[in-house]
Amino acid sequence: KVGWSVEGGLCIVFMAIIFDRLSLAMSHPKESDVLKDNTEMKFRLLPQRLAQNKIAIFFEKMIDIIWVSVAVLGYYFVESLAILCERLVKIFNKNHALSIGILVRSFRFLLSSLFVIILVLIWDSWIMEIGYFPKDWQFTIRKPIDNAIDTLIVNPYFYGFTKGLKEFIFFYILNPLEVFLIGLPWLFVLGAFFVISFYSAGMIFAIIAVCLLFFTGLSGVWELTMQTLAAIVASVVVCVVIGLPLGILAAYNKTVDNVVRPILDTMQTMPAFVYLIPVLYFFGGNRVTAVIATVIYALPPMVRMTNLGLRELPKQINEVSDSFGSTEIQSLIKVKLPMASPSIMLGVNQAVIMALAMQVITPLIAGEGLGKEVFRAMETADTGRGLIAGIGIVLLAILLDRLTQAWTVNQRKALGL
Repeated sequence: KVGWSVEGGLCIVFMAIIFDRLSLAMSHPKESDVLKDNTEMKFRLLPQRLAQNKIAIFFEKMIDIIWVSVAVLGYYFVESLAILCERLVKIFNKNHALSIGILVRSFRFLLSSLFVIILVLIWDSWIMEIGYFPKDWQFTIRKPIDNAIDTLIVNPYFYGFTKGLKEFIFFYILNPLEVFLIGLPWLFVLGAFFVISFYSAGMIFAIIAVCLLFFTGLSGVWELTMQTLAAIVASVVVCVVIGLPLGILAAYNKTVDNVVRPILDTMQTMPAFVYLIPVLYFFGGNRVTAVIATVIYALPPMVRMTNLGLRELPKQINEVSDSFGSTEIQSLIKVKLPMASPSIMLGVNQAVIMALAMQVITPLIAGEGLGKEVFRAMETADTGRGLIAGIGIVLLAILLDRLTQAWTVNQRKALGL
């Protein structure tokens, strides 16, 4: 029942989009929301850029009438309540009557809000139910989604696409990495990480990195750690190959950005268990399926940070590039991407961390590595076995996180930031 899970997941996605856009709008007011002159009507709901649209003006006038009506109604309600309280108190104590009236008027907004809420409750209880969504308006998308999944599964063209993609990732990315890392002597792996860590973050971190990897070997999970590392590297490589061009397009084209953003929101907030089911249907239960599911989860930060890094560059860069006769492609490759590299590396860092987070979920669709070891430990209630595998994931996360962070810091230093 893929439709059931997608329907629930979309509700979560929609709420996430609403809160994301709302918080973004509150923190960064748009220039279009500023009045051009004093004669322009101030919109309460619609964007101010629609101030010349007659339909928008009519709609806003209706809202304005409702707003003023509620305000007037609340004003007279509070005034009446204040006068009533003054007269009641005046019967017992004339000296406190005026102060009671002032006190009631000082809570004008609160009392008006309570008055409106009470009216709504009375309307809901005695006139017409408005507390529940009308059942006649409800519809479901479960059946169409299930039918679409069933159609795609038997479609020969889609099957050819999924099979080709699966074979490409397995034969050219995942399997070579696994064979290389597992077959490489452990001393070579430690030496390689020592050299990379030393040139990236210094001697202290290089020693720590070697100690972290050495512990996984002492714990008997070296091969599983290499499998996990291969899956993470394969996933991040795919994320970079897809996310970098997509982020560049989104930064250069506002329409692409508007289309991509809700898709990224869906990928990032949709529960992982929701898209594991269709991915399992399309690609079967294997290690490549685990990589594809990981890419879906880890791709959004790569696209977002690339987009953000290019958009935050000073506008003077374009003028300088043009003055030296650079084409748009030359300006992008030789100037903008290097200057946005700290933000791009931060996106790689986040992709690595999110790929690691998926390693304990991908065993549900035949993922290998330390995540599968955790599942095996859960099946047999073997706490020690699960703890060793979990510690291995944590150590690998610390190692890769600090390493990618060091690359980001080095890029910032190189740019003088």
